[in-house]
Amino acid sequence: MTRRCRGLCLNDWVNRSIVNRSIVNRSTAVFSLIGSLMVCIVANPIIATGREVLPSDSGVVAYLEEVSSGFSRADGLGDVATSQWVQLAYDSPRQRLLIADYHHDRLLVINKKGQVEAILANSSSATVPAPWMKDCHDVAVDSQGNIYIADTRNATVWILCPDLSWSGALPIPPDEEVGFPWSVAVDSKDRVIVGDYRSSGNSRILVYEQGKQPGLMDLATSFKFNPPGEKAYCGVPFDVAVDSQDRIIIAEGSTTYYTAERVHVFDREFRWVTTFGSAGSGPGQFSQVTSLAVAPGDTIIVSDRYHSSTVSFFFRNGTYAGRVSGLDHPTGLIMRSGRLLVGDGGGVKTIDVNWGSLHPIEILANPEPGPEPITEAGMLALLVLVGILSVSLARRNALLT
Repeated sequence: MTRRCRGLCLNDWVNRSIVNRSIVNRSTAVFSLIGSLMVCIVANPIIATGREVLPSDSGVVAYLEEVSSGFSRADGLGDVATSQWVQLAYDSPRQRLLIADYHHDRLLVINKKGQVEAILANSSSATVPAPWMKDCHDVAVDSQGNIYIADTRNATVWILCPDLSWSGALPIPPDEEVGFPWSVAVDSKDRVIVGDYRSSGNSRILVYEQGKQPGLMDLATSFKFNPPGEKAYCGVPFDVAVDSQDRIIIAEGSTTYYTAERVHVFDREFRWVTTFGSAGSGPGQFSQVTSLAVAPGDTIIVSDRYHSSTVSFFFRNGTYAGRVSGLDHPTGLIMRSGRLLVGDGGGVKTIDVNWGSLHPIEILANPEPGPEPITEAGMLALLVLVGILSVSLARRNALLT
């Protein structure tokens, strides 16, 4: 009986050992798989987020999502794709996105579901006919929902009521040269800022305020935007924007590439503050500035449509903070709910930026290189290391049991 019990106990111990070893091996395999997946997620943000990671410099982390190649319309007109040159504005009172589609000579009104609510144009595709409009180069909205359209070929800034009905036009002062209202913005006091392009180099900024008669705007002031002490030549005011302090930001470019690409900042009293950027393809430089946006903390965002195809970030004092590349031809920019909307490649995309990764960088200095991103070889080495550790753990557990 004693031997039989010992035999049974021995056999039972062996069986239990086999079962335990199998459980240990399976558990080790599961832990190994989980570890491998964790390494992949850490090493490759595309797997973790399902979004395209944009190449960048200066430690800027950004992810790109395609909102739509066009905008589907509920009433059966089909997809409406944008042209390669757009400017964006957001109508907060009505929660809708406005797209100035310059090459298609129209204004697209997009509801919060991403559908085209209206097409304002002087063409058969219009759902809201606008026989008075020749093009739509830029758009802005005031706090009451009134819409301002920069119509360069008409040399006019049109005013629309919130229901898209025609209301009037801003008075462009006549002088010896016909101007082209290239860009428009509205500050917190509902002052309307217009970038008026003059081919002779006499471009200027026009500022309109509420007039003495209700509903009418009067020209309050105009000024040239060349820095003090510089030759009084002003190029194309491709875009204007305002920050939280109502400072006026002007993107000055040219009709040719790599000529006069820079950004000017004026305070709310129209006094020059700073100028930054230059023509070129390096950090803090532009081949052709196209659009502006202002992020939290008054970070200034600049799109470069042509050769560089980048979106660059600058602190409010003009210090370069980094850029994101890998876009097609970025034009219009707007901040919405902490995300950056970009008109790019015939549609609208969003870029999620890790704002905490922005840090001041002196362009002329050589900053210390940051940690290199994990390469495919590095990720493979990590996977091999996890595998080796898993095998070692399995052997150790087998010996212990």
